[in-house]
Amino acid sequence: MTPTWIAEEHVIFVEPDGRRNAGRIAVAQPVPIDDGDASCQVVLERDRTLTYPPMFGASTLQALLLGVQLLGYELHDFLERGGRVLGAEDGEDFPLDVLFGPLLRAPSSASPR
Repeated sequence: MTPTWIAEEHVIFVEPDGRRNAGRIAVAQPVPIDDGDASCQVVLERDRTLTYPPMFGASTLQALLLGVQLLGYELHDFLERGGRVLGAEDGEDFPLDVLFGPLLRAPSSASPR
């Protein structure tokens, strides 16, 4: 089944070595599956397309949030390795921290409450 992309940003990825690649950050509409569970497809298109296995959750909302969190982790890793993400139209640094908020961070172990 072909994903229905519901959210995307066209950007320019600047690799740590300075290479620039037009790219896209995209999230598909979560799809209900058996027993109320759902899946959500996400993609990062850089110098190659990184299509991840669908993220599964107990609901469409959980699947969507897990997919966005995965994108945040991958983008955080890219930035930590010296990459940059620029707006496709203006070439300015793209505000990933504003877009992803606390989801743009390295994975960590769960903290006790």
